[in-house]
Formats: sequence, C-alpha cells, structure tokens
Amino acid sequence: MENNEKEGNNNIIDLSKYNIVKVEKDEDISNLEEITYKVIVIGDPAVGKSSIIQNLVNESEPIKEVYKSTIGFDIFNYSAHINEKLITMQIWDTCGLIDFSTCTPKLYNNVSLAIIVYEIDKKNTFDNIQNWLNLLKLNSSAETIVFIVGNKLDLEEFRKVSKEEGEKYVKDNEFKFFTETSAKDRKYVKEMFHRGLVELYELNSIYKKNREDDDEEERIDFTKRRDTFKLNKKKNDYEKNNSNSCCIIY
Repeated sequence: MENNEKEGNNNIIDLSKYNIVKVEKDEDISNLEEITYKVIVIGDPAVGKSSIIQNLVNESEPIKEVYKSTIGFDIFNYSAHINEKLITMQIWDTCGLIDFSTCTPKLYNNVSLAIIVYEIDKKNTFDNIQNWLNLLKLNSSAETIVFIVGNKLDLEEFRKVSKEEGEKYVKDNEFKFFTETSAKDRKYVKEMFHRGLVELYELNSIYKKNREDDDEEERIDFTKRRDTFKLNKKKNDYEKNNSNSCCIIY
C-alpha cells in the first residue's frame, strides 16, 4: 500500500497491486497503446488546486511557497504504466472564479474525473462544493467520477472542517472517494492521483468487458458516444500549458 493511504482517506484500496509506474520524460512509449482521460481540478480560489497539480507533475522540484493565480486554465499531462496499460491523465487546472460561463462547457466537456478541492481551514470553501457540483452536473456526463479533496492538511491547528464532515459529505452524495492532502508537505497528493489512475483503469476494464460481452457495442459502450466523457483526442492536441484566451477574466 502506498504511503499512509489508510490515514489519508475513507475508501481504502491496495494501490500496490496495480503496479503503478510513472512514465519518465525520456521513456519511449511510441509503440504502446495509450489511453487518455480528461481530469479537471475545480474549487474556490486559493484552495491549492495548482499546488496539488504541481506537486504531482513536478515532484522532483522544490515546492514553491507561492503560486500565481490561474487565469482561465492550464493543462498538464501525467502518464503512468498501470499493470499492462499505459494511462495518461490530462489534468486541467482551472481558476477558482465560478462565473466564467462562456467557456464552462469547454472546460467540463469529456471530463472523466472531477477533483473538487476545498480548504480545511475555510468553511466557506467546503460549503461552496455544491456550486461546483451544480456546474459539473449541468455540463458533464452523469458518469463522471467525483473525488472530494480537503487540502492544506498542514494547517491542522486552524481547521474549520472536520475530516468526518468531508467523509459524510462524500458518503451522503455517493461519490467515489474522499481524502485530505497537503501540497506543501507533499502529503497524500500522489496517492490521491494514483487512486484516480486506478479508477480510470478499472473504468477502461469495464468498457473492454462490455465490448466483449455484448454485440451491441454502441449501446453499452458510451465512450463512443459524442456526449459522454471519454477523451478520444490524442494528448498532443491539447499538450499546452498556456491559458486559453477564452477564459481570461478581465
């Protein structure tokens, strides 16, 4: 089991059995079949969305104490071998302003996994989860996997939202997963994203089984339908880390 996963969340699985190995920058994966899923990280301003992502994709670099606010959105890729498959999470880092509706459909389109982040020392960011869920429900598939993440565990002494409240919220809404993290202390961040990889891996396995078990592939394999969340485009189509101009807030 990865480091202290039991302490960090309320829905335990043994990640070690999936043999998750990050793809290195110089690794040749040109001959491997790659499955890419879109992941969106949403939540109020300054809850640590960018810090969580940077903690994952730049794990070998020193942790930055201060991040600039995201304007619009940035896109990052994280690829890993998981058992016999190669899975890429195309992670969309979004600004925390909920009112930029002109590009909301683009941000939420084809989302496989939505990670909603709040700050354990600010109750309003927890209360506002419902606002982000409303956007998600309006603009994405009902099949989208939802994670709830309470960030800034390093501010435990200033906590305003208990772990039990977070766990109850996830249980009551029947979401897939809850955990608390600290991007500053590199605590439970990679484990959280690796749990996401596992969920996407299992999702792909279900699709594959459906295709094998039923001749009416189009009826049951909704990844092939235009209005569902499986990302069909190659990652190179989106591999940009610059904000999209349609979402710049003036």
